[in-house]
Amino acid sequence: MSMKAAVVSERGGPEGMKITKIAIPTPSDTQVLVKVHAYGPNPIDVLIRAGHFPPPPFVTGGGSVPYTDGMDGAGTVESVGSKVKHLKKGERVFWLFSATGTCAEYALIDAKFVFHLSPKLSYTQGAALGIPFLTALRVIDIKAHAKKGTTECSSTELVARWDCWPYKSLSCESECHRSAGTAEVLELVRKCGADHVVNHRDAERLGRQILAITKGAGR
Repeated sequence: MSMKAAVVSERGGPEGMKITKIAIPTPSDTQVLVKVHAYGPNPIDVLIRAGHFPPPPFVTGGGSVPYTDGMDGAGTVESVGSKVKHLKKGERVFWLFSATGTCAEYALIDAKFVFHLSPKLSYTQGAALGIPFLTALRVIDIKAHAKKGTTECSSTELVARWDCWPYKSLSCESECHRSAGTAEVLELVRKCGADHVVNHRDAERLGRQILAITKGAGR
């Protein structure tokens, strides 16, 4: 059986990536085969494709060309390996770190990186729950230890595209300051409820704006 996939045949820009028919992969004992409904693009995908960043060690073939682009996504379970017990065919899931690439009709992922997708979320929203959302979770809650009454600043260039952002309820009602790089995302972040929004591409004004917002603290 074959499937369509966005295969990177040479390093560089998107011109090195073409839609190609390849074989549908078979899961190992600890892997899950998913039917992809939405792909979650990340900056790391572009850096790997350009040859500026090494792929994760668990990627099939070590990321050498040709390979299928993409790591995050959302979809449904198609089949599971014999040692996978927490997932079954037809369940809605999201994942990160695809072993065979997510820009395809089907993908293989190690079961430990596959999670059930809430029925309240669409596949498009689920595709943003991988690297973008978990990175923000790590920065705001695990590293910054955001608490009620505190101030936290972070970029929303990617995570703002998930419409439950800016994460205010999950960060203990801390004061939320977000940066973005386009008018579209700036407006989206405002609608999501950020207390202040700044354009991180406006280098001339950015420092002054952050100091003003944080009352001189700078963070």
